[in-house]
Amino acid sequence: MNERVWQKGINDEAGLQRYYEAHQGDYMWSSRKEVVRVYEVLPAYEARVKKFLQDKPVNAALLDRLENTYLLEEPNAFKMELILLEERHPWVMGKEAQQVFQNEAGIFKVGREVGPAPKKLEETRGPLIRDYQSYLEQELLEDVRNKYQVNINASELNRLKALHYPNEN
Repeated sequence: MNERVWQKGINDEAGLQRYYEAHQGDYMWSSRKEVVRVYEVLPAYEARVKKFLQDKPVNAALLDRLENTYLLEEPNAFKMELILLEERHPWVMGKEAQQVFQNEAGIFKVGREVGPAPKKLEETRGPLIRDYQSYLEQELLEDVRNKYQVNINASELNRLKALHYPNEN
């Protein structure tokens, strides 16, 4: 069982890929929002960055513009990233598109909503391996059932029932 299920589920990349492709719809992102996050901001740059983000759309070019505007003069002014966050993520829950806000995690500019989409294999590897191993286990059990016939001796079963459950007759 270890070799045909548990180890195979971990080591069989081709099999895992086929399983993922056949069940891709089971591993979906819910609706997400594009977000620019600017963090570890030096205090002298906070107001400037917030103002800069106000009237610009969220996209990769925005990061380039931020970098060219501020980081060339002070490389350690802040760090930034363009990320997709699920709508229920606490950083963006209840926030509208194009809204700029600040909290303990940084300065954020919320962009457009991105609808549900399949997760990449790498993004769901853990649950995918678990489900692939369950699939392999079911295949193994089916093989065993087909290979070995099970016969139940009814009289012996009744004798054992009477022995262990004498009041159930």
